[in-house]
Amino acid sequence: MKKLLALTLALLLTCAFAFAAAEGGRSTCGDFTYILLPDGTACIADYTGEAAELVIPAELDGVPVTAIGAYAFSACRSLQRVVVPEGVTSLGASAFCSCAGLQSVVLPESLTTIGDIAFCWCTALTEVNIPLGVTEVGANPFYHCRLLVDMGVPEEHPMLAVVDGVLFDRVSMRLITYPETREADHYDVPAGTLAIGDCAFYKCTLTSITIPEGVASIGSEAFAECRGLTAVTLPEGVVSIGEKAFSACRKLEILTLPASLEAIGEDAFTKGPKTLVVVSGSWAESYCIARELPYTLK
Repeated sequence: MKKLLALTLALLLTCAFAFAAAEGGRSTCGDFTYILLPDGTACIADYTGEAAELVIPAELDGVPVTAIGAYAFSACRSLQRVVVPEGVTSLGASAFCSCAGLQSVVLPESLTTIGDIAFCWCTALTEVNIPLGVTEVGANPFYHCRLLVDMGVPEEHPMLAVVDGVLFDRVSMRLITYPETREADHYDVPAGTLAIGDCAFYKCTLTSITIPEGVASIGSEAFAECRGLTAVTLPEGVVSIGEKAFSACRKLEILTLPASLEAIGEDAFTKGPKTLVVVSGSWAESYCIARELPYTLK
């Protein structure tokens, strides 16, 4: 009789699991909701617990966990310390966004991908060590981590480098993160940099910055909310400026737009520079005219 009950229970569990898979692969195991990936592994989609210290399980219902999905732990305000297990290869966009109490995170050596603004608004996070195997980093993972003082990257890392406290992608020559905690009035972006990444300088305390020749793109929200910024030098050769790139830069009186510009995202200068300086007849002048933005010619 007991054997029959056990077999019946096992069958019911199997049917429930199959039903979940048929409904898009979403299943629940304790405080975790996960999705089955095509390779048969699990991606954590949601966490409903209230742990202060959490070691994320390496398996759920016997299925290996290989990914943390977008927004999976978003706004989990109870979290103070989290350990991501070995076997996880990717953190999705905003995976730990707005975990306001998160002070420490341990990332596994298996990790290869960190998604866009993965730890955005983790305002208590003070340090993080990025494993050697990470080969892909999205838009500033540490967007508005206002207490972050240490981004640990191995010197032999093939892709990433921390130079004077600033995180770079050494392959694409992209500036990824300028930490809010870096105390300086002026910053010279290093020669050889080709791109300023999305959200790279978000809410920085700089008053001035010099961008060198060779930089071709300024990412979305790259300098958004830099309310003390009074001077920015954009070199000839910059081709694109992303959405809200200089939004809310309230003290920025003048921004000179190079003749090389070919694209400017929406709201790039909203509540930002009071006057734009452009080359007569350039694409930038046409942009200003079309949007009725105040500008002067150089």
